[in-house]
Amino acid sequence: MSAAAVVPDEAAVASMKKAGRTGAGWRSMIEAASRPAHIYANKTASTAPTGTVKELTTPSGHAVSLALHDHSEPTTLPRYLSTISEAVTCFGFVPKEADNLFRQAAQSVADGDLSAAEAVVGFFESVAAHREQLALPSGVPPAEVWADVEGTMDGRLVRITSWATGPLVSNSNILAAAVNGVASRRIDEPGVHTAEALNTETLLSLVADENSTDMNTLIDQRITPLV
Repeated sequence: MSAAAVVPDEAAVASMKKAGRTGAGWRSMIEAASRPAHIYANKTASTAPTGTVKELTTPSGHAVSLALHDHSEPTTLPRYLSTISEAVTCFGFVPKEADNLFRQAAQSVADGDLSAAEAVVGFFESVAAHREQLALPSGVPPAEVWADVEGTMDGRLVRITSWATGPLVSNSNILAAAVNGVASRRIDEPGVHTAEALNTETLLSLVADENSTDMNTLIDQRITPLV
């Protein structure tokens, strides 16, 4: 995600600093980055140290370094999909300098030096002060959200990459769609998060409704043989 594109302007940041309040979503993000990350490896739930980095390639072909992010899905997904043997969640900002600022802010929370709200404001101030230097590199999309799955399909080892192609969908959009689905009984499984709303087509249809778009424009997919 582009830090320069999502961080508020300087006036908004100054107002947040004066009030001592920031959005709950940002506080949650930086708190998650400050904790060891829940992971699932060798069919066992465990944790990885704060800031553990994975080298990845985005669907648009850009090499990035993303830190493991503490999220529930690496442990909730295997409850519903017993064939999963490993799962991690990663998150980061581009360019790398912006991500370094975010990791430093998260570390200040982990060290007990700042509250989550103070760390978020500090991150915002750093980005706002260097917005031009932290602009997106040429050709890099402002945000990419995707999932990589490796496994066996039709007897072949493959990697399946699925990524968002429509408008950026926030967690609140997904949650609202899932809540609406449960309320209308279009989703009848317990729970409202993506790992628990097992009928993917139904959930995507609900998200598309929330965003006034076509479900078929929300995702694309690529299958790559591994051998």
